Amino acid sequence: MEKKPSYNDLLIKIDQLEIENKNLKQNEERLESLLALSKMTKISEREIREFALESVVSLTKSKAGYLHFVNEDQKTIELVSWSKGALKLCTAEKTSHYPIDQAGIWADSVRLRKPVVHNDYQNMHEKMGYPEGHFQVIRHLSAPIFDSDKIVAVAGVGNKETPYDDFDLRQTLLFMNSMWTILKQRRSADEIKRLRGILPLCSFCKKIRDDKGYWESVDIYISKYSEADISHGICPECLKEHYPEQYKKIFMKEKRQYERLNISLPVRLETMTSGRKEVFDLKTRDISTAGTFITTPFSFPDGTSFILDFKIPDEDIKGIKDIESLKGHTGRMVRATPQGMAIHFDKECPIESLKAL
Repeated sequence: MEKKPSYNDLLIKIDQLEIENKNLKQNEERLESLLALSKMTKISEREIREFALESVVSLTKSKAGYLHFVNEDQKTIELVSWSKGALKLCTAEKTSHYPIDQAGIWADSVRLRKPVVHNDYQNMHEKMGYPEGHFQVIRHLSAPIFDSDKIVAVAGVGNKETPYDDFDLRQTLLFMNSMWTILKQRRSADEIKRLRGILPLCSFCKKIRDDKGYWESVDIYISKYSEADISHGICPECLKEHYPEQYKKIFMKEKRQYERLNISLPVRLETMTSGRKEVFDLKTRDISTAGTFITTPFSFPDGTSFILDFKIPDEDIKGIKDIESLKGHTGRMVRATPQGMAIHFDKECPIESLKAL
């Protein structure tokens, strides 16, 4: 026969059930709040932060709460939200930016990179004094919010009537991490929308105005609002304006290289096939400083090397200043078509004087 539990055992069991029911109710409240938060698609980031903070204050049965963002330098923090309860209790002057190394033990969660709980705040030897008008802190819980390995925010609550426990800590971490995920998604969506929309661009200096009214150079704007990396170069127009000599060297050479002359010019090709020299008398279809296209019924393997001698008609030789450089030119086949083959020269071919033909 099963032993009847004692009265004390029953009391312990009842207490355990009450704690479990309390935790279950708080979990349900957190899930309902998170669901409501996830549906807030048309409110501002400030309203999202305030809703999240008020929810954590309520879930932990606290009297006050705060939310700071940690700046990129990881050395300063920015106050972004006080809970309604804190605003009623505290009349001290609010400082928006604060160096972490000058903050009291409430910022230990940032310095230690882990949550901290002070259930006997008044007897903490490391605490600092309050600024004038600040409410008295009795109990305090603070938790850092991470994005990868970087702390991006710190959330805290205070003055719960009973000591803070692991359950309060879990509730705070779960809710505030969810808030940060929603904020990141919102910011990413806003950045995509911003980059896809109409950007206000100055007609003179070409700076872009951001959503806060500040004017920034294009490279800084793109770096700030996209994941693109910026590399600096110089366009042909600016090179021509600011460095005309370099422009001539670079772009005139390029122009000569890709300028093609549609000239049907006799050419003798010499190549080695199976260790035997072969010679072909053919004609060009066009020619540039970089190469030539030769009409031919013959086929050759890709990469075949040639020695080319261009044949200038006797009556035109006097007009060719650099006739010798058109002889013994070397190149290799890079492309074959049914009409012929393209040959790339090993060095530039002087074609300027060929324009007279």
